[in-house]
This record gives sequence, C-alpha cells and structure tokens, in this order.
Amino acid sequence: MLAYQGRLEEATAQFEIAERLDPFWVSPTTIDRGYVHALRGESEQALTAWDRALELAPNYYRTHMHVGNYSCRTGAHEKGIASLERARALSPDDPHVIANLGYCHAISGKPAEAHRFLDELERLSRKGYVSPMAQALIRVGLGEHDEALDALERAYDARALMLTSIRMDPRYRPLRSDPRFADLLRRIGLSG
Repeated sequence: MLAYQGRLEEATAQFEIAERLDPFWVSPTTIDRGYVHALRGESEQALTAWDRALELAPNYYRTHMHVGNYSCRTGAHEKGIASLERARALSPDDPHVIANLGYCHAISGKPAEAHRFLDELERLSRKGYVSPMAQALIRVGLGEHDEALDALERAYDARALMLTSIRMDPRYRPLRSDPRFADLLRRIGLSG
C-alpha cells in the first residue's frame, strides 16, 4: 500500500524488514519488492529480486507475471509474452494474468489478440467474478481510453482492490491527463 501511494522509500524499508524476518519465504512481499524497484527506475535491482523469487519458487505464477509485465513495459514484448504465458500455464483461469497478457499483446501491436483476451474475460465473468480492472488494463493498452475509464468506474463501484494501484502503475499513464482519472484518484483517496 505504501508503494501504491507513492511512498517508495517507506515501502522499500518495509520489504527489508520482511526479508530479514524470513529470507527464504517467497511471498507477495518478496515479489512486490521487485515491483517497487521497477517503479523507482532500478531495473537491475528489480530483476535481481524477481530472479531470487524464481530461484526459491520457480512455479509461482505471480513472479512470472511481474517479469512479463516489466518486460512488456520496457519494450521486450516477446520476452514479456513468454513470461506471461508461463504465468498463465501455472494459473490458467486467473483474470489478472489474462488481462496482463491482453495488455502486452495490445502494446506490442497485436490488437486482435488483445480483443481475444477481452472475450475470454467476458466468458470467465459468466462463471464467476472478474474485476473490471482486468478489462480496464487491456483497454488502456489498446488506446481505448474512454472504455478504460468506464471500466475503472465499474471497478470503483465494485470496490476492486487493485484500483489502489492505478496512481503508480505506469501502464495507466495515458489516462493521467483525463479529468475523470484525476477525479477517480481523488475519490479513492490517492490524489496529491
């Protein structure tokens, strides 16, 4: 939560405490430490953190998802898609993984593939809950900003947990100049 609020130094300090307490436990904390390094522009440290997590638990899907997302954001689309496909193989029906795959395909110039993942999310939503955040992410990648903002509003109405990440998540940067995005951040309590 500290990272999502832009308090990256404090988040890093908390990760260091958690790692000292249990250096061999691969938890969301271990993996998210890499995410915070990436947000700070510390590529080498981010990759080192994720490599360590993969060393300890090579079949934990979230690590593969973070590596895939980072690779996509930094232009290594094929590597990103491969990592995200690995995450998908480990957690096949996770809407968050599917959304990240759709986003990566969208920004790598494969809109038809991205739309296929949107369709897949729609099918999954008929069986169970799928956060509107999943659709929002793919829509941002496709450049469909109005649709992305509509999905974020639905996520707000549903009180989707991942909504707290949109202020710092660089993938939502294209929406930051839209007044509706600023209003959404204000209502969530993330403005400023």
